[in-house]
Amino acid sequence: MNFGFVFFVIMLIASGAQARVFDITKESFAPYLRGTYSPVAWENKTFSESSGTDTELDARVPSNMSGEFGFLYATPILNFKFGIEFILPPKQKGKIGTNASSAELFTLDSETTVLIPKAALEFNLEKFRQTRFFLMVGAGMANLTSKNTYAMTATGTTDLGASDYQEELKASVLMYEASLGFESLLSDTTTWVFEAGYRMLNFKQLKHNKDVTVIGGTAVEKGDVALTNDGSDRSANLSGFYAGLSFRFFLF
Repeated sequence: MNFGFVFFVIMLIASGAQARVFDITKESFAPYLRGTYSPVAWENKTFSESSGTDTELDARVPSNMSGEFGFLYATPILNFKFGIEFILPPKQKGKIGTNASSAELFTLDSETTVLIPKAALEFNLEKFRQTRFFLMVGAGMANLTSKNTYAMTATGTTDLGASDYQEELKASVLMYEASLGFESLLSDTTTWVFEAGYRMLNFKQLKHNKDVTVIGGTAVEKGDVALTNDGSDRSANLSGFYAGLSFRFFLF
């Protein structure tokens, strides 16, 4: 084996790997992964106000998390970001609804997900070779799906006029967000980003996505507006402050 030739190839590869010195002011394209956490509790009104007038039921969700992937195109003044975000509030499992006498009416499982194709602009406030500060504003079309599965007791069927059933709810609304962020080099051409921001996401009207007979003995059809016990529209408000962490993988 020609060790001189091997050594030459190794040195050539090493010098090529060292040729690219990361400079955030010159990088232009990166896929990214992003996660957010919101400590703001919200009341899950997809079911909390429609499970019987006198039903006692814990419907509060203590926090929300999201995951996102997409790509970023950077310019000296601002960056363009396009992605898809999934908001995943904690699932509600085994929630027990009781009446005024503490008799069990049903057990409820509830799951809500939100899918948001989105776009954002990041305005560079200050840039250095390996770090930058920015202001982000973004918007997207948020699509909510919520499934509520009721397992009724005999008392529940008698009092609430419904047997076991699952309802599926849908809604779409524009989402707006803004944040302040800091980005810095992690290793090679990968950066990490920390953000603190606010998301405005309020679904003011939900609709049934399949035919079903709900609590109260009311038969609803796909496309009908989902109502509360008093006849008003059901809603889901996921607005709130959040903290975000991202990783960006600059290709060029």
